[in-house]
Amino acid sequence: MSGTAAQQSNSKASTVELAIEYIKSLQKELGEARGRLDVLEGERAKMVGVEGESINGAGEKEAETPA
Repeated sequence: MSGTAAQQSNSKASTVELAIEYIKSLQKELGEARGRLDVLEGERAKMVGVEGESINGAGEKEAETPA
C-alpha cells in the first residue's frame, strides 16, 4: 500500500468511527427524549378526568371534543 492509499484508508476508518459515535449519541438523546415523553404522557393522563373531561390551564374542568 502506498502512503496515499494508507492515508485514505485511515481517513475512511476515522470517518466511520466518528459516524458510529454520532449515531450512539443520537440513540442516547432519543432514549432521553422518550423518557421525557413518558413522564409527560403520565402527567397528562393524571389530568384527564372522568368521562373525557380534562383540567384546563385555569384548573377548571372542560369537556374534550370527540375525535
